[in-house]
Amino acid sequence: DHVAAAADPVAAAAPSTVMVPLPPQAAASSAAAADATAPAPAPPGKRQKLLSQLTSQDLLPMAEELREDGNAQFKAQDLSGARLTYEKTLSFLDVCGLRGGELAPRVQACRVPVMLNVALCCLRATPCEAPRASALCAEVLDLEPDNAKATYRWGKACIELGAFEDAERLLERACQLMPDA
Repeated sequence: DHVAAAADPVAAAAPSTVMVPLPPQAAASSAAAADATAPAPAPPGKRQKLLSQLTSQDLLPMAEELREDGNAQFKAQDLSGARLTYEKTLSFLDVCGLRGGELAPRVQACRVPVMLNVALCCLRATPCEAPRASALCAEVLDLEPDNAKATYRWGKACIELGAFEDAERLLERACQLMPDA
């Protein structure tokens, strides 16, 4: 019942190789988990590992901190910086989500608002990036069918895409989900 998404949000958000600096506590816990076949460590001063080599326990706090950084950038009206930070956050969360486990609810609790924030950045971008916003909102609604923000932002994206009947349906639904707004 969703409007077809124009882009694959996971493919757009997840680069093939992501390098991240390791904080000292993450370096210690990751080193304990590494086996003898792991690649040689980065040169001193450039402590980096492939994203896939970090544990979810390492990545999730980093993703949550990145989310807060993105929020600060957004509040400072740095939409492009916020979007880049949010996209990086999603790449961290994608890795965590693929691993499942006991952190899955916390991953989703971070992922949904970040996806909505990226969608908002896309809608406010010049030019508007409605296909990406639409895809993100559709993904959120797959996870949370009654998410009013996702419904509203998807409706706004549909307006930008010229899908006025879909926009009307989505915006009416958003009003039903948020009667006091």
